[in-house]
Amino acid sequence: MSFKPEVQTDDTGKWYGNALRFGTREEAEANVRDLMMRWLAVRETRVLECDDPVNYRYVDSTGGSNKSDPPLQRRPKRINRSPHFS
Repeated sequence: MSFKPEVQTDDTGKWYGNALRFGTREEAEANVRDLMMRWLAVRETRVLECDDPVNYRYVDSTGGSNKSDPPLQRRPKRINRSPHFS
C-alpha cells in the first residue's frame, strides 16, 4: 500500500499525477503542497491510497528514492567559459 499525490490544473475535471508513491499520507500531502507552491496552474490537490509499492520518500522539501537512499540533490549549474580562458 502507498499514497499518490494528484493535482487538477484546468477545468476539465481530470486529475494528474506521476509515478511517485509514498509510504505515508503525510509524505504525499507534503509533496503535493510543495508542488502546488511551484506550479502556478494547480487548482486542487488530493492524495489517494493505492496498491502500488512505495518508491519515494519526502524529507523537508527534498525527495529521495526508495528507503535508505540519501535525499536527492540538484546538480550545480554549469558555468560556460569563454574559450580564451583556461
